[in-house]
Amino acid sequence: MTRTRRPLTRTELAPLARAALGPGRTLTGVERLRGGTKKGVYRLTLDDDSTAVAYVWSADEDYWDQPDPDPRDVFSHGTGRGGVRKVPPAPRRPARTLAAPAEHPRTTSTRASARHSPSLRPGVPPEHAPDAAGPASGRTTGLYGHPLRLFTAAHDRLAAAGVRTPRLMYADATHTHLPADAAVVEDMTGGSLEDALARDPREAPRLMDRMADLLATLHSHTGPRFGKAAVVDDGGSSHGVSCEQRITDGALRCIAEAARRELRAAAVRRELEDTIHALTAAVRPRDRHTLIHAELGPDHVLLTSDGQPALIDVEGLMYFDVEHEHVFLELRFGPHYDALRAPGLDEARMRLYRLSMHLGLVSGPLTLIEGDFPHPERMREIAEHNLQQALSLLKNAV
Repeated sequence: MTRTRRPLTRTELAPLARAALGPGRTLTGVERLRGGTKKGVYRLTLDDDSTAVAYVWSADEDYWDQPDPDPRDVFSHGTGRGGVRKVPPAPRRPARTLAAPAEHPRTTSTRASARHSPSLRPGVPPEHAPDAAGPASGRTTGLYGHPLRLFTAAHDRLAAAGVRTPRLMYADATHTHLPADAAVVEDMTGGSLEDALARDPREAPRLMDRMADLLATLHSHTGPRFGKAAVVDDGGSSHGVSCEQRITDGALRCIAEAARRELRAAAVRRELEDTIHALTAAVRPRDRHTLIHAELGPDHVLLTSDGQPALIDVEGLMYFDVEHEHVFLELRFGPHYDALRAPGLDEARMRLYRLSMHLGLVSGPLTLIEGDFPHPERMREIAEHNLQQALSLLKNAV
């Protein structure tokens, strides 16, 4: 679908800023941060030079143009856009005061590099259907599909786990201040981990040690079953019978989607499908579901003023196989991944999830550029790189 899109203006965001940050300050500047594909991310500058960041979930901010998802599908698109559904009030205020008491959401000269990256869920084409595994059990309600509900649930779960993420200052699902779901969070002051690693390689060991500590904390938490944190933590269950089955079904859909858009994928479709089935057969059953980010690269980590890492783009927070996290970490952190390696990873799952990830990063970008995404060249580069990786894994598997 092609539509005319424009960023929100200062006038349009002023009511949200006033509600979130108080009537005593005036919104003087708005900047849409580059990179997001599922939500709009705006830096708000006030007349006292303080700043905050607004998240806006709406059809105009979402380049995937997908129908409302089923959140019981653990990899469903995280931006359901149903009618006006009020998110339950959040009396758990301690979970929303995550910043250190002395830390103010104000930025420095490094803030321009703190961007939000395109969200391309590996292993899942954006228009996938839910698994045909029967209805999920648990108290599943329409609120799960609400993008703001997924975000606030993930924020609160991370806060409870002791994992840093930008402090949530305000959330509104009533569309009172914008015709969209919206939240306002603190503006992190240290830029992105990605930029910090590139800017000063001598600092990389210290930064990666801190990142490893954060991961150890995150991955020390488990859930009773796999699924989105918002669903599982409220007693719900996801479609599918196991993590590996869900990955396998997603990989087969990705192969079909890629084959429709890329001749080289079509030429080896049967071989790819056979390899996925063979890799799945090698995975032994396991009943441990770890809390993971699920799309964690250095671009999804911002730094505080004192260099501590904080996770962003957390709507996909889930309980799943930790190997799924590690194949993505391996890809996105590259030579820095050694600092994040963990003992005891299941190599059979790693092989299955690695190929599945590359297949998803072929079909996803190729689907995205069929719309009006403004940077198609970058998506084609991602698809080409991951196609080559998938073909290489296929060659080595036979």
